[in-house]
Amino acid sequence: TVTVAAISMAVPDTSPFRFHADFRTVVILKQLKRFDEAAAMAKQMLASNQADWDAWGIAAGVFADAERFDDAVSTVEDGYKKFPERHRLLFLKGVYQEKAGDRDGCVETMRRVIVADPTNSSALNYLGYLFAEKGENLEEAEKLISRALELKPDDGFYLDSLGWVLYQRGDYDKALPMLEKA
Repeated sequence: TVTVAAISMAVPDTSPFRFHADFRTVVILKQLKRFDEAAAMAKQMLASNQADWDAWGIAAGVFADAERFDDAVSTVEDGYKKFPERHRLLFLKGVYQEKAGDRDGCVETMRRVIVADPTNSSALNYLGYLFAEKGENLEEAEKLISRALELKPDDGFYLDSLGWVLYQRGDYDKALPMLEKA
């Protein structure tokens, strides 16, 4: 049986394909839930001058899947410093902040994403749902989710979020059809 490490090691360190081999190895190890090995390989991968923004997102995903959310946050922060035009990394930071229990940090980060990219429907919905889930800032939540729905009108997740806002406000007659549509 050929191991994942054996496949990766078959590519010499001097090969122009070394980064790509490491990247694919990280993805495979992550899928196999071999998180310690994936994290070690991710660190090696990120040391490459070929590491692009997606590599930082994959590496953070390894930590998140291993429920090492603080490591996931710091990894996407480092990636975003290198690739500040890639707002997806900032969005992921907010997601991992919430999972780490830093709800206030998540809210602040999602607001930063929306300022940097007002058409980021994922961030609009995420922040809106975060509020709806707690039954707070429901007016703002509705505005955020409605903006997300303007961008992606048939997105079931966004429809569900708006339905939940309406439910939280006690507007059951509007909430039910929205939730059914979702």
